[in-house]
Amino acid sequence: MKKLLAFILTMAMTASMLVGCTGTIVVIENPTENVENVETEMVEVTEGAVKTGLSVIANLSGEAASAEANGTVTTDISLVAVTVNDNGVIESCAIDAVQGKVAFDSEGQLAAEAGEILSKNELGDNYGMRAFSGIGKEWNEQAAYIADYAEGKTVEELKTNAIDESGMVKDADLASGATIYMGSFIWAIEDAVNNAKHCGAQSGDQLVLTAISSSEGSAAATAEAEGSASVTSNIIAMTTNGEVITSCIIDAVQSKAGFATDGTLVGEVAGSVLSKAQLGEDYGLKAYSGVGKEWDEQTLAFCEYVTGKTVEEATSIALTETTAPADADLAASVSIAVGDFVNLVKKAGEKTVGGDVASEAGAVKTGFAVSATIGAESAGEEDGTTTTDVSVVAVTVTEDGVIESCKIDAVQGKVSFTAEGKISSEAGAVLSKKELGDDYGMRAFSGIGKEWNEQVEAIEAYAIGKTVEELKSKAIDESGVVADADLASGATIYMGSFIWAIEDAVNNAQNLGANSGDELILVTNSKASGTDASADAEGTTQVDSNVAVFTMKDGVITSCIIDAIQAKAAFDAKGVVAEIADATVLSKAQLGEKYGLKAFSGVGKEWNEQTTAFCEYITGKTVEEVMGIALTETTAPAEEDLAASVSIAVGDFMGLVEKAAK
Repeated sequence: MKKLLAFILTMAMTASMLVGCTGTIVVIENPTENVENVETEMVEVTEGAVKTGLSVIANLSGEAASAEANGTVTTDISLVAVTVNDNGVIESCAIDAVQGKVAFDSEGQLAAEAGEILSKNELGDNYGMRAFSGIGKEWNEQAAYIADYAEGKTVEELKTNAIDESGMVKDADLASGATIYMGSFIWAIEDAVNNAKHCGAQSGDQLVLTAISSSEGSAAATAEAEGSASVTSNIIAMTTNGEVITSCIIDAVQSKAGFATDGTLVGEVAGSVLSKAQLGEDYGLKAYSGVGKEWDEQTLAFCEYVTGKTVEEATSIALTETTAPADADLAASVSIAVGDFVNLVKKAGEKTVGGDVASEAGAVKTGFAVSATIGAESAGEEDGTTTTDVSVVAVTVTEDGVIESCKIDAVQGKVSFTAEGKISSEAGAVLSKKELGDDYGMRAFSGIGKEWNEQVEAIEAYAIGKTVEELKSKAIDESGVVADADLASGATIYMGSFIWAIEDAVNNAQNLGANSGDELILVTNSKASGTDASADAEGTTQVDSNVAVFTMKDGVITSCIIDAIQAKAAFDAKGVVAEIADATVLSKAQLGEKYGLKAFSGVGKEWNEQTTAFCEYITGKTVEEVMGIALTETTAPAEEDLAASVSIAVGDFMGLVEKAAK
């Protein structure tokens, strides 16, 4: 009763509009000093609960037809969904957009067949932004980057750090992944957060945003009636835990503009379009409703009805011939056709791990490829050197073989020595080529004026959304030379080795726990060292490189792969290098049992087996939890569960985790 009274009081206060669990407009005023602890939520808030929010912003524009060009009416709909905790921290974020265009000629005839309209995420490369992007990324890739950037931050942090007052991006990390105008995205995220309500979602639930859109209501102009450019978009933001729906918000946009038989527009076609939920009572359904409820109220009732059900249960609701509810409990509060809602739930369900088909929200494989070589030159008038080159590639890839994310890096470790057999270079950390950035020094020798890391980032972006077969058939010729003009504009380094390394990573990929949308991180920790030669013993050079691939979601590690390279060479007291039989250096994982640790292992496992056990142990944990693992003085695990399968020192592994978190 207390909750009901509080809700009634809250509804009576009027000042600002917030969107409820269906996008329904609820009128709320900030409480006065005399009102305390007013409860406004529709569900009981439990520990770990998060709010679900949806922002729908639609605009309409048009151009008349002429003898030279078709006319168009365009509906642009921006969509953002979030889950956010009570401290205002965004836990998950999804961004999409629908651009519905209806074209007509100077005789008032439709210039294209009306039908389904795919969202920009669904269009992917077919949207066509990549060719005009300064960073070589498609719209969906940039939107996903913004969504990932928003997670873990408050709106205030986004508005303060991400953009300036004009909405232009000012954060260098964000600018590296998205060049589209940032203000509109940040403000839409703010709108979604402000609209967020406790609808049943819990921290860790999977958020899905999708839409079903169509221009099928459009019609040509005739002598009796003006033409109609109509776009309808039904939108859902849904959270799930496994196959169970934990919260649901549904809204819809219905835009319409007229045109005449001469292709001119009828009336003014410009400005914002309110969604059905934003219209509220102005939508005008209540008077014709068999249950005396407005569209937004009935939609809220439908969302509440399906929350707590599995996707299969929700999509098996009994319907009448008009797709109105046939179930008495639901029909008591919902008389409108809900067939479109059921289709939305089904489509959203197919994007979850528990859905019937793999999709962008489903499981993805994590793959890794490493190759290393060593070369050497004896000392003479100049110091001798040994050079270890390590190349690493990481990918996430769908079950269909489509690369979802790609990271490339390399390490070049050099150790020098004199003709007297003395080490002449300092021992210490070796930065990767990406970490070196401009200090690597390729820009001055590049025909396109780009540094190594910039060219590699162009290759990474190019690989996303493609299969290996597409890369091999389009990106390079049989000799490995770049064949794609778009790719050549962003990278002039020899392409074959990168494409073949990506192929290797894809072939190695396994389901280790990552899901679509998880952040892919590739890190290296490398060091170079050496010892002087003497009359009794050879000198040595050594480069040790520890490499890790992580996927993360909201600070939680969702998959992990760790490997290591140990490259050694010897030279005598005259600086002459001993013959290197094979320039290829196998990683510890590639060596497998040939590495030879098992016989000396307290747990009877080889290095690669213990490393796999460590990765499995930390998967599902936060970085903070991993960094809190108890270790012995030798940095071997002190925790009983981990120590049962891992006896090697894992201090270097912890360093990789810490670096990935940064």
